Amino acid sequence: MEALREYERETYLKKDNISEFSEKTEELAVRQRQRNLSKKEKLKKHREKQAKKRFVFLSSSIILSAVLIILLVVGYTDMVKINSDLIILEAANKDLAQEKNSLEFKLEPYLNKSRIENLAKEKLHMIYPTNDHIVKLKEDSDNSNLMVEKEEKTNNKDSIMNLISKFFN
Repeated sequence: MEALREYERETYLKKDNISEFSEKTEELAVRQRQRNLSKKEKLKKHREKQAKKRFVFLSSSIILSAVLIILLVVGYTDMVKINSDLIILEAANKDLAQEKNSLEFKLEPYLNKSRIENLAKEKLHMIYPTNDHIVKLKEDSDNSNLMVEKEEKTNNKDSIMNLISKFFN
């Protein structure tokens, strides 16, 4: 009988051990599930952070691209406006150059010295000065006044005025 009791005790201990073992296994399984859940939660949080980072990066990239495109368009419109102003100014410059050339062409006859001389003689009845027309001015040292001194009529053939008058007659 004792053997029977011993057997029962062993089986009871085994049952006890088995029940403890099963409890421990269940406890280990629960812990393992909790670890797995916490790993999944951590992985989920990590993915959410990564998604937020991607969203921030993409949105900032899109905003930066939009700003750069706007600046590019504004710069291009300024360049087009400057080019159109340049074309207008070049056309105006060309017109002014043509007008200047036509005015120079009209002015050309009036710059000819022989024509001016002929107009002065014919229309204004101008003549070259002779010795009769020459008057010398003498400064009076006392009063600092200019006095007219008539020169005698001399037929100085070497005088400059005679040479000039002969040249134009």
